[in-house]
Amino acid sequence: MSVCASEDASLTLDAATLTMDGAGAGNVHAVYFCNNNKLNLKNGSNLTIKNLQAGHS
Repeated sequence: MSVCASEDASLTLDAATLTMDGAGAGNVHAVYFCNNNKLNLKNGSNLTIKNLQAGHS
């Protein structure tokens, strides 16, 4: 699973849980933001990224 945002985008988790597990997925990017992006975690939200092998292709 991955998230890709274009310029001036935002991702908001509001009272939510998101788990991104790269186990068995090979070379993955979990969250890719370009320019002037915002990641907001509100109201007890959790973002967990695990088993990530990041790299540029």
